[in-house]
Amino acid sequence: AVGLARAHIEHAVTSELQGDDARVNAHLEAALKVDPDLAIAHAILRRRMHGHKSLGGMLAHLDIEIRAATIDASAVGLLSEKARLLDAQGEEGKAVRAAWELVLAKSPNQPAGLKGLESELARAASTPNGGRPAQEEYARHLAVMADAYASQPELGAWIHVERARILERDLRRPDEARGALERAVLLDPSVGPVRNAYNEFLSSHDDAGTLAAMLDDEAQLETRPGRSARLELEAAIIAAHKLRDDARAIALLERAAARAPTQPNVDRRVIEELIMLYERGGHQQEAVRARRARIGFLTEPSQLGYELRRLAALSEKLGDLDSAAQDLASARELTPDDTLLLENLDRILALLERHGARKNLWVEEAERAQNPKAVAKHLCRAARLAELMDERDDALRHLESARLVAPADAEAVDELARLLTPAPSERADGESRRLIELYTLAVPKAQDPARKVAYLEKIALLWEDIIGDARRASKSYDEILTIDPGRRSAILGLLRTATKVNDARGIARALLEEARLDASGEESLDLRIRAATALAPIDPSRALSIVTEVLSKDAAHPEARALETRLHEDAGRWELTAQSLRARIDHAHSRGEKVKLWLALAQVQDTSLHAHEDALASLKSARALDPHHLVPPAEVARILTEHGTDATLRLAFEGLAQSAATADERALYLIRAAEVEEFKSGDDSAAARLYVQALVETPNDELLADRLARVLARRSKQAQDKDPTRRGSAGLGERITLLSKRHERATDRAQKSLFAFELAELLIELGQDLPKAIALLEQVQQESPQHVPALRTLEAIHLRASGWSHLARVLSLQGDNFVDARARLGSLWTLAAIEEWKLSNQGVSDSYERILELDPTDPGALEAILRSRFAEARSGDVGAINAVITALRAFTTYAADDSTRLLAEVQLALVLETWGEGRGDAVLREALERYAVGLSIDATSVAATTGLARLANRLGDLPSAVDAAHSLAELSKQKPKVRARYLLDAATLLLSEHADDRMGTPRIRSERAVSDLEEALDVDPDSIPVASALASLRQERGEHAKLVDSLRSAILKATSADAIVMIGTEIATVARDEQKDLPVAIEAMKKVREAAPTHTPSLLTLSELYIASRAWDLATETLETVAKTSPDTQARLTALFALARIYEKITKALDDAERVLRSAVECDPRGPRAIRALLHRLASK
Repeated sequence: AVGLARAHIEHAVTSELQGDDARVNAHLEAALKVDPDLAIAHAILRRRMHGHKSLGGMLAHLDIEIRAATIDASAVGLLSEKARLLDAQGEEGKAVRAAWELVLAKSPNQPAGLKGLESELARAASTPNGGRPAQEEYARHLAVMADAYASQPELGAWIHVERARILERDLRRPDEARGALERAVLLDPSVGPVRNAYNEFLSSHDDAGTLAAMLDDEAQLETRPGRSARLELEAAIIAAHKLRDDARAIALLERAAARAPTQPNVDRRVIEELIMLYERGGHQQEAVRARRARIGFLTEPSQLGYELRRLAALSEKLGDLDSAAQDLASARELTPDDTLLLENLDRILALLERHGARKNLWVEEAERAQNPKAVAKHLCRAARLAELMDERDDALRHLESARLVAPADAEAVDELARLLTPAPSERADGESRRLIELYTLAVPKAQDPARKVAYLEKIALLWEDIIGDARRASKSYDEILTIDPGRRSAILGLLRTATKVNDARGIARALLEEARLDASGEESLDLRIRAATALAPIDPSRALSIVTEVLSKDAAHPEARALETRLHEDAGRWELTAQSLRARIDHAHSRGEKVKLWLALAQVQDTSLHAHEDALASLKSARALDPHHLVPPAEVARILTEHGTDATLRLAFEGLAQSAATADERALYLIRAAEVEEFKSGDDSAAARLYVQALVETPNDELLADRLARVLARRSKQAQDKDPTRRGSAGLGERITLLSKRHERATDRAQKSLFAFELAELLIELGQDLPKAIALLEQVQQESPQHVPALRTLEAIHLRASGWSHLARVLSLQGDNFVDARARLGSLWTLAAIEEWKLSNQGVSDSYERILELDPTDPGALEAILRSRFAEARSGDVGAINAVITALRAFTTYAADDSTRLLAEVQLALVLETWGEGRGDAVLREALERYAVGLSIDATSVAATTGLARLANRLGDLPSAVDAAHSLAELSKQKPKVRARYLLDAATLLLSEHADDRMGTPRIRSERAVSDLEEALDVDPDSIPVASALASLRQERGEHAKLVDSLRSAILKATSADAIVMIGTEIATVARDEQKDLPVAIEAMKKVREAAPTHTPSLLTLSELYIASRAWDLATETLETVAKTSPDTQARLTALFALARIYEKITKALDDAERVLRSAVECDPRGPRAIRALLHRLASK
């Protein structure tokens, strides 16, 4: 039955190749009558009836094929086809889903099954009837898909993102969603949609710690330094303001700072945060370093000058006087009229003993001064410093200049006179000392005070001008003033000599004495301040007393107020320092001076008095005077950040923003206010409002936009948590607006693509403007063909809308651009199903060819190629022919059973033979090989056998011809003679002189030929050619005994007289000549005589055997028979002569001898032999 059914299948295949559809169907139906469960027949019928109208019948055939499938791979392919047919038939989703689940049960990673089940679950999860169970199943299946696509991590990662959204939004399982997103980032840690999805999740769930870590990680992955710095800054702000982890924030900020320059607003904010954190942690050295880095971002002179002064103060505190001096010098270039700065710089340079720099400083200040008195004062200071460095000429030049500028300036004249006094010679020194001794002895004896004064003056002059001992001269002048307090010459002398020996008390006394001479004049107050300045280092209390006295007379005296401030600062009397600064503010004339003093007061109040509210008030007063001055708002921000409450801090920042002069400044304070709301108050709505306002001011600030996006994401999540029905609308409008603007402004290609994708996602979630979303996604995919999220999202949109043509296009793109083979195959199979059943009128598709490029053995695709291209191939289309041949070749490798494989091999061979004309011998030889393979599967295959014989003869392929002959012999078992003939052909081919080693060695070929001839003689003992061939071959091989045995067996079965004669004769010849076995020979010839009693040669042979055996009676009887019956005269003569010899020589029957001789003469009257023999016989009587 199996053979008959296969034969019908082979006929069907042949008929199909010939285009005889009626015979094809007839043979297939006949095969099914023989074997109703014959899978291959059902498969061909299903293929031939393929179409919408025959879906029921196709499914019926398919069910039988599935039941018959014994190999899982084959069963999986059939089950996949069933799922597709059920879907095409319009079966409800559960049935289709069950079919796909059965596919995956047998092969968990089967590409079509993974994709098919995903589509069904996606549809079910999106419908009201699907509900939670469908969503749970969908989420589970997405996890399976992500694992299955392991060779393309970015695809698996995005599928985990999709799964996370189902878990979070639909199933309300945030912990599982987090796990899915963590898995996604592990698979695809790159910068892009996957990481952004996780960041959005963290933002919406307010997981600041993990978000900071993710931003930190992303910054290290990012290749653009500017964005890396921005991410590190954002992570640092979260760490510092939300997590209060200053160490972590500092590490992030230092990394960001090292990337500078990037974007000015980012770089500056990095430095400012570092300053704040270092100062908050008491790390002054690091704070100074950060402040120094910030200088590069300060452009406004007042702000830069203020920062340099602060740096100088901090550097001095840290013992870095060099940096302090450099900072003060830089600040002075910005604010040259700042006297406090000048004095402070001079003080630092004095500590560094850089007197040359000090001298130059005062010279420059003299050049800048407008008041002659001030110029003279500065030049005198420069002269003293020159003298200190032994630069007398330089000192004289400065003093001369001072005298020329201010001729009435006593200090300049006195100093010049002192320097111009010549140094005494040694002789003069001795004589002068004797005079001094003389005057010294005279002083106590003088009764007249005037005389005493005169002596003391002579002594002082000698000490000062002749000997050059200023200290002793100073004592003499001091004694004079004791006697005569108002004596101006003594006062000037004391001032001159005390200055020379740096005697502060002497200087102060001289100045005070001179001041008393003009108690009511302005000069008197100046002299007192000079005295107080001299006393300040050694007797600050006395100095302060003098200052107080001066201020009692002139409350606005600038030098007095400045010295008062300095004295209180040096003594640490900060409250009094603040009062002094307030007084100076009250008496200051210029707005600029008032601003500086307010700033100084604020610094004292903040850092020394810790009166932060008072400091804020002072800063506000400064800002009110100069709204464009950048220092007051910056300091307000700093103080409020460190000491203010959340409410006051936010209000203050908003107020600063309202009064800010520039857009950047307004944005800065709005951001700081928003940070208070976001990180401290936790009010995302207020934070979002402030961020939006800031973004209006600086629309290109990406750091700000990122921050706003995260806040809006969190607001959206909070709204959804409160009201799940608002999933599609909660806060999404604001996010869409923000992303739209960012997308429009973006210039970086990668960033623009990312914004486009995120915007499309929000539009889809909101269900708003889907055409725009699709256009954005398509644009992203065109720019990045392998953009997995875009391709997957486009697929989801079109699947949900049943937009089959658009979905087909997206699936085709996935097939081209996905990397994982399973993913590509899944997309292509879904595409093929859509084209087959949803877009049946859309033309020919290459989907199946693309599937086979990835999996050349896919049974479904191979079957589809045969189905769709066979008719074209039959009409001669070269492309179709190649496609069909390729498909059939593949079929032969995966066939699940012998029947299927046999069909594939035979069908391929027939196709190659039929369509291979003109394609070269190689095609025909392959056909030959395919026929041979078919025969190896089923030796009874008529098509394979006849095809093999046909092509073997055509190509002269002896080995194949032998195989064909054997197969033909097998097919001819019911026809012995035909079978024997094919076996004889096989033996003949084996023994051909053209045979080669493919058929074996000569010996093996000979053995095979013997075997074939033995079998042939056995099935047809009457075949003389077979017997003859066997006899020749056996004798050639020297196998006489085997030959005799075979022939004796054959002669017993032979029925043809001719055959028996031939076989018997051969036996007799071999037995007699080779084996010397006369009985066997006689027995064989007796068989011959029985079959052919009158066969003369046989009788003669038999008689010879009898003679050889000395069986004279039998011999004479046989010869008599020949003599009587043989029509051959010569044979009769031979028999008669033999009889004559036997009768005469052996049996002595002389009469019989005469008789036979006479018969011989009668037979041949003219024959001399017979006559001579008869005459001899007669003569012997």
